Amino acid sequence: MKAEYINPFIESVTEVFAETLEVELERGKIGIVHNFPASTDLVTLISVNGEQAGIVAISLPVSTALNIVGKLTRQELRIVDEAVTDRIDEFTTLVALNAREKFSSMNGGTVSIGSKALLRGNFYKGKEIQGTWLEVTFESNLGPIYLRAVIESA
Repeated sequence: MKAEYINPFIESVTEVFAETLEVELERGKIGIVHNFPASTDLVTLISVNGEQAGIVAISLPVSTALNIVGKLTRQELRIVDEAVTDRIDEFTTLVALNAREKFSSMNGGTVSIGSKALLRGNFYKGKEIQGTWLEVTFESNLGPIYLRAVIESA
């Protein structure tokens, strides 16, 4: 995987947090993760299809997800319910659409953002998501965010 393939998502996550939540993200380390383990995080899996193809995972610890939705709704939230997962799904859709535009302008080709799945850690507890993933961590006053991708030229 070329590191440049994750750049549209790095830029998109940063921009969506700044524009939608007025939250600045501090990018942490970039590294390789093999078979990232199951956790209690909320994980959105986004398929990327076209000249580049693969999967992008946006992983949010429960506390981060609650803080994001709490900021959007101006409420203090304590549990992850359907309203929270719906808002996280909408939020990651913004990230995906923004990244698609960046991919298209990056290489002049077309990349489609395919199906998305929002998983709660307890649904895949005890399983690993297989593969070698490029991981970028972000810190914010809402909590950490993990962006993982495995994208190759099609």
